[in-house]
Amino acid sequence: MSYIQSAGGSPLKCERFTSTGTWTRPSTTDAVYVVLVGAGGGGEDSASSPCGGGGGQVVTRYCNVNGNVTVTIGAAGAAGVSDVGGNGGDSTFAGVTTITADGGGGGGADYASVGIGGGYARSSTTQGYPNSSSNGMFIGSGSSLGAMGGCTAHEQAGGASAGSGAGGGRASSPLSGGGGGSLGDAGDGHNTDATTSPPAANSGGGGGSANGTAAAGGTGYCEVYWSE
Repeated sequence: MSYIQSAGGSPLKCERFTSTGTWTRPSTTDAVYVVLVGAGGGGEDSASSPCGGGGGQVVTRYCNVNGNVTVTIGAAGAAGVSDVGGNGGDSTFAGVTTITADGGGGGGADYASVGIGGGYARSSTTQGYPNSSSNGMFIGSGSSLGAMGGCTAHEQAGGASAGSGAGGGRASSPLSGGGGGSLGDAGDGHNTDATTSPPAANSGGGGGSANGTAAAGGTGYCEVYWSE
């Protein structure tokens, strides 16, 4: 637990959660400020322009509390193995009203309208988005305040996010897309092994894609601030 001196002179306390646990409510505290990050989606493993995973949603808000609170940290989306990546897990803060930060979608999601981040397969015949480099930039779908997944081919890249993290870089062959950024940076796409530059733990960043070994997403995260 850490302490931050507030403008009024009272120390503002902060507890950081990198794994699931319980925030213990002081008897004089009725509201807290929460920074919550969903886990990143895993990158796709494919020989044909694989997609990076989407970054986890970043949620910041006040929450009323009337007792101890269970904090759930989302699990990283699994890296694809000759397949699409897995979705990142949601992170939650179960106060009087439960706050949820959605996990990023796994690289290779089929449609841009899925709304959970992640790349998508460009082979769909019902896509509602540009289907060639001459018609625009390919970007994955992003969750509300979340990060778009990395896409692949020509100049497609990981999308921006509400957090401070950067999207992952794209590899040259087979045009492997990087992950979408979140609170922290995403993983880079790689020609053969995206685990050489994965997203950090508790970053919420999406995993990069590759033709060989894709990378898993970054796990979720939570910070709780309060005064007594």
